[in-house]
Amino acid sequence: MTSFLRIQFSKFHRSDFSPLPEGWNALVIFLAWATPAALVVTLTRWRGRFTSVRYLDSAIAEGIGPHLWNVVGTLGIVLFGMLILQPRSRWIAVAANNVLINTFAIGALTFGLLFGQWSNAFATANLQRWQIWANGAGFGVLFSMVL
Repeated sequence: MTSFLRIQFSKFHRSDFSPLPEGWNALVIFLAWATPAALVVTLTRWRGRFTSVRYLDSAIAEGIGPHLWNVVGTLGIVLFGMLILQPRSRWIAVAANNVLINTFAIGALTFGLLFGQWSNAFATANLQRWQIWANGAGFGVLFSMVL
């Protein structure tokens, strides 16, 4: 009986049941996209005092928009559905995996842009105390959803 079970479960890896090794890779990918995005937003805000940064501001606004993430994510989900229909196709499996990893990276980039804008919003003196608390609580909820 144990040999039968061993044969049946031989296709699985330890990472299939414990996502810890893949979790570190996901954290590295997330930080590699989110940190530079937040720094670019901060640099844009700082440089905006000296020169015109309209082009960079429009790029930040487009980066936060969900259109790119939705299109790439939808393609990943369609490829995953095709993989369920054709489970032996290695090409579809690799394509679905890569597209979904890139969707995660685009989401991390969007998160970094939002974090950069959020952190730079506190540099202005226009915010009331309740706005600071509301923004902080909202960002805390978003960050906890990422982790």
